[in-house]
Amino acid sequence: MPSIKTNVIHGKLDWFPEVDVEQYGELYKQGKSMSMEFEEVKSQKSGERTPYCGMTKAEVLKTKAELRRKDGYAPPTAFEEALSTAGIKVTGSFADPISKFYEFSDTRPLFPEFVADRVYAGLLKNSLVPEFVMAETVIDSTTFQKIYLQDDEDDRQLKNVAKRSELPETVIEVGSQVVRLDMYGRYVKMSKIDMKQQRANVFGKFMERVGQQIQIDQTDLMFYRLINGDGNSGSTPQTTVTAAATGAGELSLNDAINWALGAPTPYVTDKFVMRKANLVKWYGRLYDASTTSVPGKDDMVVFPKAYEWDKSTITTNYAWGVDSNYAVEMITNGGPQVDAENLVREVSEGTAIWMMYEFAIADGYAVTMFDLSS
Repeated sequence: MPSIKTNVIHGKLDWFPEVDVEQYGELYKQGKSMSMEFEEVKSQKSGERTPYCGMTKAEVLKTKAELRRKDGYAPPTAFEEALSTAGIKVTGSFADPISKFYEFSDTRPLFPEFVADRVYAGLLKNSLVPEFVMAETVIDSTTFQKIYLQDDEDDRQLKNVAKRSELPETVIEVGSQVVRLDMYGRYVKMSKIDMKQQRANVFGKFMERVGQQIQIDQTDLMFYRLINGDGNSGSTPQTTVTAAATGAGELSLNDAINWALGAPTPYVTDKFVMRKANLVKWYGRLYDASTTSVPGKDDMVVFPKAYEWDKSTITTNYAWGVDSNYAVEMITNGGPQVDAENLVREVSEGTAIWMMYEFAIADGYAVTMFDLSS
């Protein structure tokens, strides 16, 4: 279907920029998405920062969820405003076919961003990455210079100093290591005719499934780095808590408490992960009526939040916990990328969807291992 060379958004949204396919590649090199660009342009034109200006896709979704919990309403993103102005419905029973994106010259470039949004929604739907990482750092290259402080507790402690005496000196050495990002993704083949006839909500669900597979691989890599380190000095778990010799996979109430309080001060283990069979034992111990602190309460506040990851990355009868404020950092080139040129110009039936990311241990002292193997 040839594109109608009439704009449907320009003139209605005074901030809406001229968008072309080349911009996707340029923004990717800067570690940005088209949605981020829209937020920045809208902020500049209006003279007031939007609620989502400067945020990654993950940060936008988190912020919107928090706003809904707090106020019952989250303002639309600039990208959502553009879709609404164009009259393109992408959710619900009356969602438009994909061909709706191709009716006007200024709506065609919105389609790759719609695909990326749906992939990312699927990626975050069941992902444990947002639960464990302390921060997501977006870079515009394939390597990340990891900076970490080589100190110990004695170096950080303040000292009692006599009057007119010099303050004790602490020399902090900075170690520098390189973390290299790898690419993960899929190549999706789509018939051009079927794609344009498909409803946006149904097509979006398929893209969410692509995102879900990416998140499985992503979460698996995050736990692998937590367990094995990122290859740099001091990045492997620093503290091990060993259960009493009650049998492999078994744990007593004292074991559970020792694990909950096992991180070195001032760190606090607030989250941990283990295999399903071990998690069943964990919940069995917490819910057996002898460990509840107050009648009617499900668990004691002292215990960290438990997560299941039933894949071979997590060794049976072991658990890995983190102080999620310090432990692991995610490095990416931004949100999911799509082959925008193919989608906009319809020159191919295949579309590449990918991400580049890696994980670095930010503070090994914030990672604790629980050994239930004895």
